[in-house]
Amino acid sequence: MLIFNFEIPSRNFLDGIKFFTMKQIIFFLLMVFINSTVCSQESFKPHTKIDYDITVNNVSQYTIKGELFFDNDKSFFRYKPQRSSDIVKVKDTEQFSSYETNVHVVKVDTVEKSVVLDRINDQLIESLVDYNTDQLVNVKDDIPKLQWKLLSESKKIQSFSCSKATIIIDNEEFIAWYTSEIPSFFGPFKFGQLPGLIIELYSKNYSFYVVASNIVYPYKKTISMDNSKFEMITKKEYKLRNDEFLKKYEKELNEKITRVLTKTKRGVNISNVKIETKKN
Repeated sequence: MLIFNFEIPSRNFLDGIKFFTMKQIIFFLLMVFINSTVCSQESFKPHTKIDYDITVNNVSQYTIKGELFFDNDKSFFRYKPQRSSDIVKVKDTEQFSSYETNVHVVKVDTVEKSVVLDRINDQLIESLVDYNTDQLVNVKDDIPKLQWKLLSESKKIQSFSCSKATIIIDNEEFIAWYTSEIPSFFGPFKFGQLPGLIIELYSKNYSFYVVASNIVYPYKKTISMDNSKFEMITKKEYKLRNDEFLKKYEKELNEKITRVLTKTKRGVNISNVKIETKKN
C-alpha cells in the first residue's frame, strides 16, 4: 500500500505564488504590447536617399527641405512646409488720394508631411492636414498614372546628363529634368514614373521649384514610416471635408474684412473685395 504525505503550504507561501504569477502576467502583457507597437511602426530600408531643395514663390518666397528614400518597389518622401498665404487687394477711392494695399492672411504650417508610394500594392498614402480639425490624416489613393511627354532636349545638371520631360497637372505645366544614370520609378512628392531620377523639377511660371542637392547611394540606414497614429481616409472623403472647410473659411474671412472696411472713416469701395482660396 502506497502512502502519500501532503504538507499544507502556509498562507504566506500561497500569497507568494500569487504575487509571482501576477508579475509574470504583467511582464508578459508588457512584452506583447512592446512587440505589437514595434511591429506597427513600419520600418523601411531603402538603398538610395536624395535631398531636395524646394522653393515656393506664391505671395511670398520660402524654401523647404525634402528627403526622398526609395528601393525598387517603394518610396518615402518627407518634407516640412513653412507657411502658406492668401492675399486680397483693397482699394481706397477717397476724393483726393488713392492707394492700393495688400491684406495678407498667413497660415503658419510647420508640420512634417510625407508621401509613400508602394508599387507592389499600387497604393499612394499622403499625410495631409484636415483643416477642420488641424490634424494630419493619411489620405489613401491609387498611384496616379502620369502622362509625361518625353522631349529630345538635354543638359548637364551638376555631373549628370539630363533629359527633359513635361506634364500638365490640374491645368498647370511642369518641367522635369531626369537622368537615366540613376534608374528610378520615383521622385519628389508624387512626381516620378520617368526613365530616370528627377534632378530638377519646376512649374512653368517658376512658382514651384525643386532641385536635388545631395545623393547618397548606397544608403545603409533603416528609417521609420510610422503614420499609424493618424486617421486613414480616402481621397474622396478628404476632398469633401476640405471643400466644406474652404467654403466656411472664405465666408468668415469676407465677412470680417467687410466689417473692418465699413468702420473706416474714409470712403472705401468694397464692392469687389472677396477672398478666394486656392486648392493645391
